[in-house]
Amino acid sequence: MIRLPLPPDRTEAALRSFAQPIILLAGGSDKKLSYAGLGRAIHGGNVKKLILFGATAPAIRRAVLDCGDFPLEMVQNLEQAVALAGEKAEAGDVVCCRPLPLVLISIRILLPVVIIFAALLIGWNKKEEIKC
Repeated sequence: MIRLPLPPDRTEAALRSFAQPIILLAGGSDKKLSYAGLGRAIHGGNVKKLILFGATAPAIRRAVLDCGDFPLEMVQNLEQAVALAGEKAEAGDVVCCRPLPLVLISIRILLPVVIIFAALLIGWNKKEEIKC
């Protein structure tokens, strides 16, 4: 598998591409990058909830909180992040996961992502009907 780094500026660009409220899932392996710009973009944009996972979670959390208080939660892995996003999302929200290409490496992870994202897209309100 080729692992391409996804610098924070790509996430910042993704955030700018949506007008709707965003629930951002962010994390992954630590590439020792600066997340200061991402912290500012999260505060200055329409991210309503930040869910962090993986080795980069503490660095991103620090960058965001350096800009002020922000609603965020830290979880252990992508599966937990997707499940939490499914609980927090409301009709009209965008769930944005960065860096998605690095984490979709097994069907065990991919299937819940597809199911929950599909459920959010078609507007299911009964989350107990979503089985992963």
